[in-house]
Amino acid sequence: MRIVKFIIGALFIIASLGMFAQKEVLTGLISVILGAIILPPVSEKIKEKFNQWNSKGVRYVTYAVLLALVGVTSNKAKFPSSNLTVNENSIEDVSSQNPYQNYLDEVDKNIASLSPERKAEREKIHSELKSNPVYIQLVKQKVVNSEYLSVLNAITNGITNISGTTFAINSDVEQQVTSSADGENKMSFVVKACALAIPSANGGLPKEILEVFDRYKSKFGASGVKGTSYDLDKNPQQIKYDYDLTPFFALMNPNDKENLEAVYEAKNNGLSSWNEKGNYTYPYIATKEGFLAKLKQIDPQSKLFPKVDMEVTASELYRAYEANEVSADQQYKGKRLLITGAVENIGKDVMDNPYVALKIDFLKGVNCYFDDENNKVLSQLNKGQKIQIIGTCAGLTLTDVVVKDCELWE
Repeated sequence: MRIVKFIIGALFIIASLGMFAQKEVLTGLISVILGAIILPPVSEKIKEKFNQWNSKGVRYVTYAVLLALVGVTSNKAKFPSSNLTVNENSIEDVSSQNPYQNYLDEVDKNIASLSPERKAEREKIHSELKSNPVYIQLVKQKVVNSEYLSVLNAITNGITNISGTTFAINSDVEQQVTSSADGENKMSFVVKACALAIPSANGGLPKEILEVFDRYKSKFGASGVKGTSYDLDKNPQQIKYDYDLTPFFALMNPNDKENLEAVYEAKNNGLSSWNEKGNYTYPYIATKEGFLAKLKQIDPQSKLFPKVDMEVTASELYRAYEANEVSADQQYKGKRLLITGAVENIGKDVMDNPYVALKIDFLKGVNCYFDDENNKVLSQLNKGQKIQIIGTCAGLTLTDVVVKDCELWE
């Protein structure tokens, strides 16, 4: 009998671990207590302190009460009090299974508000999309191959550039698609998908296109660089071009902080670039200003907001050192600065450290030093381009102000 009690007690304690994992904390605690008091060593200790515990009747009643409480407090034992509860649970289940449901609901509303003529046009575009060989590959046959990353990248680019009832695709992104095998059909697929995505004209993307993106994200991630890469299953994949699908997933769930921050990270790594200011339908994926405004609504304390001691232009910083180096050191040296200026030169010093020189005057400049991880981003800069750099001021060296540990902000 003693061995049987050990086994039963241990089973209740082990069962409690599963209850804790299911977040049934109260049930788990009751199960632990029940299992513990059944164990002979624990039961004997209780007998020493409480005479009542020597009575089998007291012990068995206690076991029965605790066992009943386990059943009552378990979520699995609960029954919905009304049909409303069932419906609410069902809705939550559907939402958790489909993270894009909010977008699809919005698409349904958009379609309902279209004129009969626009609805007919949407149906026509959707029908043409379905007849495209690329649709058959991606949707019906569910092909997931790096060959089609440029197609999804182009759709993402087009959606990012939606403005009113029009969209645009960057020429280099378009070239990546048209120069590939079956480029004409691929580009036609891209154009039809982007046209459907325009909310005011055609409502939005159909569910099957969202599922294509989801399959590719699962295999390749939301962004990546060209070359031999490894998918999430650790299989080698040859990626011909850099790709950035993060704006697409931010559009699907714009209130998700991780989705938004992924957009910034991809842009910061040079996988795509921000648009100039403009009237975009989805400004939070199109321009940096729109992105920051959206992120501020969701997470005002986000790590992506510049953590600096002060903001200054390159000219103001240099003039301060030119006027009084001692005073300028007190004001700026060792401080983290957000510096705005125009690019005069991009290069490497004698130690092979990359730097950007911000224009002041002849033989005068603000030299901002980066680590090698920033080479890709720096390679995309042009002379005369206005940028913002975050770095730590190291003071004046000969004729230049030096800023170290830099990162490109804009």
